[in-house]
Amino acid sequence: MIQVDPRTIQLLEVNARYMDPQTYQRLVENVRHDGCLTSVPLCYRTEGGELRCISGNHRTKAAMDAGLEQIAVMVIKTPISNDEFIAKQLSHNALAGKDNEEILALLWREMEDPEMKLYSGLDKAAVEGFEPPKVPPLDAGLDFEQVTLFFVGQEKEYVQKVAQEVLRRGILAKEVWVESIGAYDNVVETMKAICDQEGIHNFATAIGLMAQCAEKYMASLEPVEAAEE
Repeated sequence: MIQVDPRTIQLLEVNARYMDPQTYQRLVENVRHDGCLTSVPLCYRTEGGELRCISGNHRTKAAMDAGLEQIAVMVIKTPISNDEFIAKQLSHNALAGKDNEEILALLWREMEDPEMKLYSGLDKAAVEGFEPPKVPPLDAGLDFEQVTLFFVGQEKEYVQKVAQEVLRRGILAKEVWVESIGAYDNVVETMKAICDQEGIHNFATAIGLMAQCAEKYMASLEPVEAAEE
């Protein structure tokens, strides 16, 4: 990794990766805001000693437009053929992975600062356009029971109102379990503790283990209660 003047880097004459003017301007503003490149370009030295850009053409140009005098670049020191140069360029563009849209939208909504939302390169319209994941129906002959837990305020009237509204909407046909919001943290922390202790990664399994613990606890109380009677 070296620091160089971005104006000394030989940019790509033919670049398969393109960027529309609005996106590029957003990149320039981000670089100006950061005062550096947070993702470094990849270059190699030609036989004449010049730095030639393999990946990061837009970032290098954005650094110049943002007025940066020096940027960090990664340099391949060993000689490479023209085939290797093209292959590296294409692989950096193609092997970029894909975003999980549900997580992307969740992270975007978690940000409170409008400037940082703008910095992310996403906008409200794009995020709201993400479709929720499609869950296939459970029609494989499985015997299952759907349970929904609601944690709400402690006022009795409010709890009853929530339960009635849930039933009215048909969210749950058989049972609605409503608990005060204060119990939420206890339930989640208990499930996490069971998952850590048993080495499991499934809250449904944790709830099953919690039920077994409760059953054993109730069994241990029966003799005492009988004696008191």
